[in-house]
Amino acid sequence: MSKSVLITSGESSGELYGAMLAKELFSRWQGLQVFGIGGRRMREAGVDVFAGYSSAIGLIEALAVYREVKRTYEKTVEVMERERPDVVVLIDYPDFNFRVGAKARELGAKVLYYVSPQILSLIHI
Repeated sequence: MSKSVLITSGESSGELYGAMLAKELFSRWQGLQVFGIGGRRMREAGVDVFAGYSSAIGLIEALAVYREVKRTYEKTVEVMERERPDVVVLIDYPDFNFRVGAKARELGAKVLYYVSPQILSLIHI
């Protein structure tokens, strides 16, 4: 039985990390299925991207894309229920990813949070 990984990214720099991670995973595990939320870089890395990420930054932008984010969450849950990933990697985007992580754990997946360096630098301020 092949293993599967779901990678979620909410913005451009997170997508870069997702693409780099996917390339490394593919180089180490033959037959691995990787799918997720991302963009061009993750697609080029071999990830089966089922939804694009939202680049909303502030409150107004977030309100403007609320419906899109809600639909993306619902699609992500649908994909997790169907595909049953072994591991879910959540990159940054905590408001969205904490909910995805809770659902993934409920479905029996191992959940890994990958926090981008910008967040780490804020912790040290």
